[in-house]
Amino acid sequence: MNQAESSSTVACTPAEIPSDKKRRWLALGVRVYAAVDKLEELPDGFAFRLPNDAATFIAAAEYITLDRLCCKFLRWELRSEANAGSVWLTLTGPDGTKTLLRSILEAIDLVPEHVVRAAGLPVASRRQSPAEAVP
Repeated sequence: MNQAESSSTVACTPAEIPSDKKRRWLALGVRVYAAVDKLEELPDGFAFRLPNDAATFIAAAEYITLDRLCCKFLRWELRSEANAGSVWLTLTGPDGTKTLLRSILEAIDLVPEHVVRAAGLPVASRRQSPAEAVP
């Protein structure tokens, strides 16, 4: 972790997404997270396994370019494993990142419920759609 990461505020600011890009950002986020088929908890965040197809990989890359404006504290990794293996989107960051991501996964209906449950996270309180969560 570098100096900037250790002093980052762990907060998302959707207002940082330009208004002409906000619908695209939301649509891509819904698409990418709905495609997650496995969720792994990491010491400082989460890893999301995605389908291994070009359209999903491109959508995830475009989503990252927009979400980086909102969640500046996050460290993003989009990885395609060798021999046509899995594609992983990994979100990590400074202290507090994992707690924030966990609260989003538990409260907002982004990642499929069965995937969140399989990762051991509660979903009983998931009531918000992604669009409702963004001011």
